[in-house]
Amino acid sequence: MRGMDPRIARTHQALREALMELARERDVDEISVAEIAEVAGINRSTFYQHYRDKGVLLADVLDAVTQEAMESVTVDLGPAELRQVLLRYLTHVQANLTLYRRIFSDAVSSGVQARIRERLEGLLLSRTDHGQGEVAGLPFPVAAASITGAAVAIIAAWVQAEQPAPATQVAEWIWQMVRLHEALPDQS
Repeated sequence: MRGMDPRIARTHQALREALMELARERDVDEISVAEIAEVAGINRSTFYQHYRDKGVLLADVLDAVTQEAMESVTVDLGPAELRQVLLRYLTHVQANLTLYRRIFSDAVSSGVQARIRERLEGLLLSRTDHGQGEVAGLPFPVAAASITGAAVAIIAAWVQAEQPAPATQVAEWIWQMVRLHEALPDQS
């Protein structure tokens, strides 16, 4: 949002917050654009000046959440700090479990799932010098894609569980998977 007109940024923020507020109460499919606009304090035509539909707004919401979690990520960030970034993101997912259940259960949401995966992969790639180097003998971009795919699968299974584990436990599952990936011996 850097360089964005402050009025546009405020409108986007109001719309994202409105969707999240409504999504805590019921399924996104049951929420109309008119309701989102009303909660955001704008009219419907203003909504359509900024977003094609509520699916694009939902993707923007998830991008903003992931971006916020990633803002503190730098190349020199240590494992403990990186785990905290992951935990902040998973805590958000847990607080909005109904929304994420919908995202991970609906084939229509596959584009949103892909954006989540891309953002998480960006988080991993940002930890290296433009994705150079290797992890467990794999080029880092390949390892990042593998780790991210597994992390998204873990999150999907978590949000679909009848009794979801706490975010702290899920962070540990993902972290163990990352450590396993890094520790795999070369079997050639």
